[in-house]
Amino acid sequence: MTIVRPVRTSMQAEKRHGAFGLLHIVLFVLCLTLQYAWNMRDLIINSLQSYPIFQRVIMSIFVSSGQVLLYILVMMLLNVTVVWLAVRYVMGIREVSFLKCAAGIGGMMTFPLVLMLLSLLATWWISTLVSVLLCIVALLFLPFAMMYFIIGHYEKSRVDVYWISILVFVVVAFITIEGMILLVQLFTANVHQLMAEMHQAIVHWLDTIKARIPTR
Repeated sequence: MTIVRPVRTSMQAEKRHGAFGLLHIVLFVLCLTLQYAWNMRDLIINSLQSYPIFQRVIMSIFVSSGQVLLYILVMMLLNVTVVWLAVRYVMGIREVSFLKCAAGIGGMMTFPLVLMLLSLLATWWISTLVSVLLCIVALLFLPFAMMYFIIGHYEKSRVDVYWISILVFVVVAFITIEGMILLVQLFTANVHQLMAEMHQAIVHWLDTIKARIPTR
């Protein structure tokens, strides 16, 4: 099967009590946050070509990047919680802890993590469009990774593991897509807010100059 190797990696991660798998999750979250920040920086720089002096305001993107980090972290925790609840309470495997579940899922996230790293490289050296597309593919792979985690780990434990994995896939896909929509809305709102602040600053600057010019 094509998922044998990631499942083995996931099982090894689970045995290490969360460190390896959680590292994957943390790296995924940080890469997605950095990807957002860099793309927003490029967009603002391109929008301010006529006002070079105001390009220093791009530092404000790091404030919104903190919001993005929080959003993504909550989304990942919700996804892991859904899988853990399904395994522990629906499937009845009570010995599975939240950290072990997170570690196993992190072990299945090698491929989306690689895609996210490629997305960062694309942001810097190729184009924003390619970067965003890779980012979307990486996010859409999350439901599959969590479905394969349940199948690969507990296929021999329950006969109805496939139905449970499909249910988890649907719930995780819903959470992930909603998270992506929120990220797009946050990105758009931050850009509009920054452009409005820039416009207000320019108008104030021009009014100040006009006020200092002596009238005849």
